[in-house]
Amino acid sequence: MPYEFEVKILGKKNRLHWEMDTAGRIRCYVTVEPLSEDANRELITALAESIGVNKSKVELVHGVEDYTKVFKITDSGVNGDDVLRALGLSSAKRL
Repeated sequence: MPYEFEVKILGKKNRLHWEMDTAGRIRCYVTVEPLSEDANRELITALAESIGVNKSKVELVHGVEDYTKVFKITDSGVNGDDVLRALGLSSAKRL
């Protein structure tokens, strides 16, 4: 079953950085202009590498030109806990 989740882009920094806010939402800083196609590619590549799936298994389904993006992982073996663990996030590590 595909897993969908939302990522809020916070802005540009010198390195890609993942966070979780107090409501449990994933937030991210990117290394390029946040609303660019480069940011979308950077996020897809980073998610695929972190989770351990092929980039073709990571789909941007909403928010191409928005700070809030929705991604879908189409690898049936990946769930929400896997994504959080891969990004170094957990419910105990909320801002």
